[in-house]
Amino acid sequence: MQESTCEMRRAIETRDRKLAMLSEKINSHLLLFDSIEKEALSVKQVVDNVKHVVSEKEELASSLRSKMDKVSAFEEVFIEKIRDLENKMRRDDGELQRKDRIISELEAQLEASKIGNKYQSRVEELQRTLSAKDEAVQNLLSEKKGLLFELGSLASVLQKVHDTFTNMNEKEKRKFASALGNQQGFYLVADERNGDPCEENDLLITGEGSPNGNCRRDAATNSESSISQKQKPIGDNFQENMSATCASEFARSPSQSAACFEPLGAGHAQSVSIHDGKESGNSLQHLESECSTARVENAEG
Repeated sequence: MQESTCEMRRAIETRDRKLAMLSEKINSHLLLFDSIEKEALSVKQVVDNVKHVVSEKEELASSLRSKMDKVSAFEEVFIEKIRDLENKMRRDDGELQRKDRIISELEAQLEASKIGNKYQSRVEELQRTLSAKDEAVQNLLSEKKGLLFELGSLASVLQKVHDTFTNMNEKEKRKFASALGNQQGFYLVADERNGDPCEENDLLITGEGSPNGNCRRDAATNSESSISQKQKPIGDNFQENMSATCASEFARSPSQSAACFEPLGAGHAQSVSIHDGKESGNSLQHLESECSTARVENAEG
């Protein structure tokens, strides 16, 4: 009995030892399970964190893709704007060049206008001078025409006077010879009265009925009213040339020049007979009328 009890006791002790070992193993396994669970929780947490990070990365990638799309769109817009700006810059460069040319032209025009304004007064003065010279030339041409016409008239008058001298008779020739003695007195009076034969004869002749006196008064009136001061020296030269011509004519042929100095002998005419005055009156009146007619024609020309 004791043996069975001992065996049972040994069996129980053996079973208790096994149970203790099993409990220890169970406890170790439980601890292992707890550690595994904790590790699984940590792994799960890590996985969750990884998933969260991955989701964040995916969101970031999607945002980056959207941003890249926006950047691509912006790049296209930027390139288009760059092209527009380049075109605008080229247009602005062309406009600036055109404006530079316009400015250069305006500066040239301004410089030219300054130069023109600088010499405008001089140009106007030169124009006035040229106008005055042109007017003077026209006046000289008109005076030349008048002088030529007057010379033609004087030539015709000289021809008529020469013809009249040719037709004079012997009494008129003697009268001319006596008139030569008074030639010096005539020149003195002519110097005092500007060489007008009609005015000189008015001083020398006192007869109211003399045809020579009437002719001289008419010729003086026409000369004072029509002939300009520029033509008076020509008349004086003509009178001197006429006197010199008559003197030379008398030196060559006294018969052709007997009446040339008839106005010079007006003071001596009072000493001759009335019969001689009547005979020579017609020729002298004809000579004086031709002189008056020539003066009137010259004044009108």
